[in-house]
Amino acid sequence: NLTTLGYFLHRVLSSEEESKFWNHNLPKIVAWAAQVEALFAPSHIVPYLPSGVAEPSNHTKLKVQLLEDGRILHLSFSRSQVASLLCHAFLGTIPDRDKIDDLQGFAPFSFVQLFTGEYSEDRG
Repeated sequence: NLTTLGYFLHRVLSSEEESKFWNHNLPKIVAWAAQVEALFAPSHIVPYLPSGVAEPSNHTKLKVQLLEDGRILHLSFSRSQVASLLCHAFLGTIPDRDKIDDLQGFAPFSFVQLFTGEYSEDRG
């Protein structure tokens, strides 16, 4: 139920802006999301996304700083990695990340809650 997104697309945007969303913006969002496995080295699997793809030559490794006990102190992402992950959040393609938080220290990661429910000016 994407009530808020539907309202925004059909009632807030002009027909020209809505057409641009479907014909230009959404295809670009999908293309960025599709790059996720090429942007992350296989040793840095993104939780809940398919894995097992052969290692591409143009991947970018995460920069990870670990504490002595092995916990993560700091992660650095490239702009392309962040863009791809945000596109997945927009599309809601990381299963159950809008409902559960079983990755300690990571907040739910989905725009689904933003798109559902009734439209209100402060949400849109």
